[in-house]
Amino acid sequence: MAKNTLNVIRFEIHKPESSDVNRLPKGVKGNKSLMMWKELCRTGDYKTDGTTHHITLEFFQNMINSFRERLAKGVEVPCPKGHNHDPENKRGRVLHLEIRSNDAGGYSLWGIIEFVDPQAKRALMNSDVSIDSPEELTDGD
Repeated sequence: MAKNTLNVIRFEIHKPESSDVNRLPKGVKGNKSLMMWKELCRTGDYKTDGTTHHITLEFFQNMINSFRERLAKGVEVPCPKGHNHDPENKRGRVLHLEIRSNDAGGYSLWGIIEFVDPQAKRALMNSDVSIDSPEELTDGD
């Protein structure tokens, strides 16, 4: 029997910016005391397993579109503990994504994360982050 594997590209950003949520974007609901804005990725070149990936504004916009499609279907985007794909083993969930310019002259993908508890929020306030981008993902549709 063939094993089903998920090909994933991982993009890491060291020392990302973080900030508390003062005002929620339209349609975002949840516990503000457990939320945080987190810089998730920057435009530029990333090497993964010897392959260079060019992260562009178009890539970010595709991620946002995919994210919105998932939310519209009621599919949560988790923030897992470590790099696992078990949606139950999580520190929080992504509630919102947007693109902002950054201090390096490029662009960053920012997200509002709602954490499962105050300890998870404190632990990730100043930590490095990485996002996984499946090369291909199939949902129930």
